[in-house]
Amino acid sequence: MRYLILAILISFLTACAAPTIEQPNNKFAKTFQAPDHAKRILILPSKVDFSELTAGRPLVEHQIYIQLQRAGYQVAMLGEKNYTEVWGQEVEAVGGLYDSQTGRFRPEAYVRALSALARRINAEVDCSTVLAPRFVLQRAKLSHSNASWDGVTRVEREKGQALMSDSKYDYDGTTVGLSMELMAFDNNGEWQFTTYGGILLPYQTDVREKKNVLRSDLFSDPREIVEATALVLGPLLPVKQ
Repeated sequence: MRYLILAILISFLTACAAPTIEQPNNKFAKTFQAPDHAKRILILPSKVDFSELTAGRPLVEHQIYIQLQRAGYQVAMLGEKNYTEVWGQEVEAVGGLYDSQTGRFRPEAYVRALSALARRINAEVDCSTVLAPRFVLQRAKLSHSNASWDGVTRVEREKGQALMSDSKYDYDGTTVGLSMELMAFDNNGEWQFTTYGGILLPYQTDVREKKNVLRSDLFSDPREIVEATALVLGPLLPVKQ
């Protein structure tokens, strides 16, 4: 009997354990080294492909600035007006960021344009690193009501649930998560790393309509931005003991 109770207890603890967190697919150049704190880090305006997400741009950029500053770096941000002008020129030089036939995003062209922009910036502003944040949609692993992707776990939200039942719906499979992608380039325009940090689940499940709808309270929880920023800045921040 004692062993049976123990087995049941172990099974219960396993079932109640925290869900596995899916880790981001971060990539680093073999030669990457964290920059000297005496050198300036320049942050570019964040790239957003969806108008519904533009409200998150200043929040992300501010948080990157704050966390780097607290870590002891000299930090500067490129103004929107200057960025728009020079960035458009670099995008044109690589033939555009989207395929003219399929409309698909061209990641290689994006990296080439950023590399050229970093070299161009460094010719005018002395900085060791140029950071390019971008909002991206990622596939999240869904287990019951927990979605995990890019180093975070968030609870899947439901709309209209209270009108139908007091019980909570459980899901398994995949859903869509919004992440911050951060690319870093050195003063020669050489790519240094690409990191990801999950921010939030942009959609909620409308139980009555049986479909996903865009949330009306995007970026309402500042802790999500703080956590995602800490994840993407991991290579530049002090290691927590």
